[in-house]
Amino acid sequence: MPALTRTRDDLPEGDHRLNLPWYSEENMERNVEVALATLGRITAEQDATAGQVALAWLLVKGPDVVPIPGTRRVAFMEENSMAANLDLSADELEALDAVSPTGDREQPSAMTAKNWADGTSAAKEQPAAPALED
Repeated sequence: MPALTRTRDDLPEGDHRLNLPWYSEENMERNVEVALATLGRITAEQDATAGQVALAWLLVKGPDVVPIPGTRRVAFMEENSMAANLDLSADELEALDAVSPTGDREQPSAMTAKNWADGTSAAKEQPAAPALED
């Protein structure tokens, strides 16, 4: 499995994330601490990987949320598929929902360009796609 990114030093030189507010010196430590504390507790309770817990969390979000995990190995695909068997408790779901990174998602210029500055997404403003015919 890929190593967890715990510090900015774990990112390769030139990695675009080094420019993102979530990964800034002042935010990175707190974001990793909060996420790992929550995920660590839940993965231990569920005897699951962090990826499985994340996928299970997405699976309960509703029929309009379809996680598409990428992998190159059959073993990881099989591991990911086991997320469908996890039964996250209401407390675990609440804890995962409460994890919120410190700092903006993007630089302010990117937020404005992507129309995220006001909390909306340009995708939400698009008309619905026409229904497919049988």
